[in-house]
Amino acid sequence: MFAIEARDLVKVYSGNVVALNGVDLRVEEGASHAILGPNGAGKTTFIRIITTQIKPTSGSQRQR
Repeated sequence: MFAIEARDLVKVYSGNVVALNGVDLRVEEGASHAILGPNGAGKTTFIRIITTQIKPTSGSQRQR
């Protein structure tokens, strides 16, 4: 069973700014992961979608 599952997440902000483009991630219960990348890579956007602070433009996510 997965604690977090994201499938084909896309987030496009106004002005056609693409923050995420088809992100997939599965994290099994009890596992630890790090999200690394340069500034502007979409890390914060991804976390905000996973924590339901914002909605993705398309794709799906769920957490247990």
